[in-house]
Amino acid sequence: SIQLERKYRAELELSQATLDRMAEGVAVFDTSGMLVFVNSAFETIWGVDPMQSLEGPDVGDLTRIWADRCRPSGIWAHLGEFATGADTRASWSDMVETLDGRRLKVIVAPMPDASTLVVFRSLSDEAAALFDLRAGIGEARAQDALIEDLAQAQIELPAETAVAQMLAALPQGGPSEAVGALATAAQSLRTGIAQSRALRAIVRKTPEARGPAAGLAELLAARGLTLDLRETAPVDTMGRRRTLWAIALAAADMANPKSAVAIGTDIDPTGAFLLSADFTGPDGPARREGVSLALARGIVSGLGGTLDLQQTPGTPQIRAQAILPAEATALNIVKIA
Repeated sequence: SIQLERKYRAELELSQATLDRMAEGVAVFDTSGMLVFVNSAFETIWGVDPMQSLEGPDVGDLTRIWADRCRPSGIWAHLGEFATGADTRASWSDMVETLDGRRLKVIVAPMPDASTLVVFRSLSDEAAALFDLRAGIGEARAQDALIEDLAQAQIELPAETAVAQMLAALPQGGPSEAVGALATAAQSLRTGIAQSRALRAIVRKTPEARGPAAGLAELLAARGLTLDLRETAPVDTMGRRRTLWAIALAAADMANPKSAVAIGTDIDPTGAFLLSADFTGPDGPARREGVSLALARGIVSGLGGTLDLQQTPGTPQIRAQAILPAEATALNIVKIA
């Protein structure tokens, strides 16, 4: 019994000595959220010795300390829920900045016994810049993928419509009706392919200043239109940016050549995001509601919002307005039935 106890103590001392030599701060919480271990780097980073008493603090006590010493971040609430959660958990990481300007990468991982490991890694200026660069590249790729999705949909939707038109016309219509349906379908496909190529050409360019509407003005200019964008509310999520592009393309398809498409954004008192596009439609009462408008309706609906199209009586002035709920930030690809 004495030999086993000595061996156990030796193993604990070796583990403590090993972790104390790490540059990263380490903390371990048990399944109830109580702190059971920290290393010396943790004490250095945070300037506290939480294990000085027999009963260590819990995760709530420490997250309050961390929140007080760092710039505002939602990471601490997430960490508190993670440390006391009983459901299946996966490792994750994030970055925080302390009030004195230090930047820390926080790595959180579940342990085999359901306890929680938290690692704090200091980032040098070079490492922090690399972290930001990688995050920026990821954001840019996500934005490019978003527009690529729209470009792909410009082909897929006309193709689906063409097939439906041909199948509907050929069995029951006469030769002239079938030929007319095929001609309409072919023209729709040609238009969709041209628009898709134009979108992809914009995406492949890398403008110096990327933004939610980067390339959109150029795309509308190629169609003989002018873009007037007024962002009262920021287009700062993938869902909002997807809506901006989709409605701008729908407006471009319906607007008269050599006219302007004025797009504005705002937030209503409930926190909902408002996006409106004002433009001059075709002469006469008819409105061209084609593939782009169907795509825009599907995207807005997929984000839990609504899209309303109104025409001022007696005028060709049209307004398309989308309303997205405050939590609409989805990036999912919307399939149009």
